[in-house]
Amino acid sequence: MAYDRWRLAAHDVAARMGIPRRCARPELADARATLNGVDEDFQNEEELASHYGPDGPVVAALAWLHFVLGDDLKAAWAKTDPNFRLVLAQAFLWANRAHPVVIGHDLEKTAQALASLAFNHDLWLSFEETQLADFHKAFDDFFAGNFGAGSRPRPVGLDLEIVKFVRTESDAPMLFTEPTMVRAHVLLLHATSNEWLVAGRGVDTPPVPGWPPTPGHPSY
Repeated sequence: MAYDRWRLAAHDVAARMGIPRRCARPELADARATLNGVDEDFQNEEELASHYGPDGPVVAALAWLHFVLGDDLKAAWAKTDPNFRLVLAQAFLWANRAHPVVIGHDLEKTAQALASLAFNHDLWLSFEETQLADFHKAFDDFFAGNFGAGSRPRPVGLDLEIVKFVRTESDAPMLFTEPTMVRAHVLLLHATSNEWLVAGRGVDTPPVPGWPPTPGHPSY
């Protein structure tokens, strides 16, 4: 029977990703990256290195979290899949479509502008503030303590994979040999030709743009 084996690496998250400590949120910079293994009959060291290595989905997810929780949405935006960026922009505009600041803007053109990497639209600062507040509300408490990323790759498409973060009570290895209730956060990663990008959160299918946008299928 395969099982998840959680173990903590000796290197802090910021150092593993090459992010200067001054740019990393203290709670995350001091936390240690968790590496998870699965029964050696199923995963060898090469497979684990691919999953946790510098070009793998776990490091990409951790980098995105560092930028988000460090209030650097512009840096996180570059690590976010364009489809997810568009959905987040559309959700913001749809929720605020009756606001005096939004009224008068062409929603589709504004969504495309906010989803771009130009950061020059007059609504960007309002969007940035709102989006960061949403992320902090969702993530702050969970990622303030010890956490780990499951070792078993969870592909949900040809170029999509789930990275599941689970809260851990200590630095000691964690073994799951049977169904267990745990606190978790799921990020959906998209493998592009150059890198992994965050394509959704809490879902195992990409969200669909529209008015309003449609969330992806919830991941359990």
